[in-house]
Amino acid sequence: MSKKLYEETDIQAIATAIRTKNGQTSRYKVSQMADAINSISVMPSTCIVAYDSSSKLIAMSAMNAGNLPGYSFYKNDKITSVSLSIQNSLQVVGLGISAFEGCTKLTTFPFSETEVSSILNRAFFGCSSLVLTSLPSTLTGVGANVFDGCSNLSITTTPDTLTILETGLFNNCTGITTMTIPATVTAVRSLAFGNCAGLTTVTFKGTPSVLNAQAFEGCTNLATINVPWAENAIAGAPWGATSATINYGYTG
Repeated sequence: MSKKLYEETDIQAIATAIRTKNGQTSRYKVSQMADAINSISVMPSTCIVAYDSSSKLIAMSAMNAGNLPGYSFYKNDKITSVSLSIQNSLQVVGLGISAFEGCTKLTTFPFSETEVSSILNRAFFGCSSLVLTSLPSTLTGVGANVFDGCSNLSITTTPDTLTILETGLFNNCTGITTMTIPATVTAVRSLAFGNCAGLTTVTFKGTPSVLNAQAFEGCTNLATINVPWAENAIAGAPWGATSATINYGYTG
């Protein structure tokens, strides 16, 4: 009689390890284990990992020198949250074009765990479930329409480090109700706050060099725009907010 090479508990331990790695709950025959092991994705040393509503790992994307490639999670409507897997002291510094565009169930992004300085065009376009109350203080550049359609945003200001509010940046962000624009902002592009139906008050702390005539187009409930400059100092008033009263020379 040949000597038994393994115990039943060994097989059970292998099956448990497989389930831990692939996030499944399946039971495996010994003959199925090799294929199950080969199907396990190896997580890159530095990546962003995405989960569904049951906390099951459903997608991941490796970073490239701290930058998340464009279209990494494009239109993945199962993602509800993401986490960072960072090694060797690397940091997330950039989010690529349309990286999370169309991820309609994504509720959070861990900006507090990053040093993001750049977010490219449409990175969070249409992420209607994304909840954000602030943007990272490390942010220095954003592309067009980055948060377009993110109707659950409730931010009240932008970081001092961000000098240009690009075209369509907060377009259709209906959850924003008040906005203070720091003195460091030099340009507010077309539809930067377009169609923000919940926006009622905007306060400028400084005088931008560029304020597009359609910056607040479609903001039907925007009643007050407080500005520190004199009347006619910047053309295009009321910059698309047809129902707004402008308080010139405001110092509050």
